[in-house]
Amino acid sequence: MLFYAHLSTTNQDLDAQTDALTAAGAERSFSERMSGAMAERPELDKMLDQPPAHCKENCRL
Repeated sequence: MLFYAHLSTTNQDLDAQTDALTAAGAERSFSERMSGAMAERPELDKMLDQPPAHCKENCRL
């Protein structure tokens, strides 16, 4: 399981969310802190480029 978190302010904290998702089985996390007005989200793009766990070859989300 993968997860993505986007924070738009510096006073927001990922720790509780990350801990809960890791406990639920998340294998990898992608997160970024930037304005919600930004159209480009490099970490989201990285996550979407990951093949699903059940995929053996030539798979994409």
